[in-house]
Amino acid sequence: MLSSEDNKRTYVFSTYFYSTLAKKKLAGDPPFGNSLTRFQRVQKWTKNINIFQKDFIFIPINENYHWYIVVICYPYLDGPLYWDGTSAQGLGEDDELIDRNVRSL
Repeated sequence: MLSSEDNKRTYVFSTYFYSTLAKKKLAGDPPFGNSLTRFQRVQKWTKNINIFQKDFIFIPINENYHWYIVVICYPYLDGPLYWDGTSAQGLGEDDELIDRNVRSL
């Protein structure tokens, strides 16, 4: 379980978020481009929350009977931040928060 402080910093999408986002364009979809169509499919997941105010966003993915997790760290930063969970060098104290979230999923 997350502490209330960590919970405020974190958002975890359901597994349906990615599967809905990744669906190919269907014949009955509005005549928009792929990006707009996919955004419209998932915009309800973020209508009551500003994900850019969170420090960590977790997106669980199940494809072809395999589980993955995407962890978006500090989405409000201007540039990319790379973290490899197998390396000794990470994000410092936030490594523990990421580990707790991944285990709880």
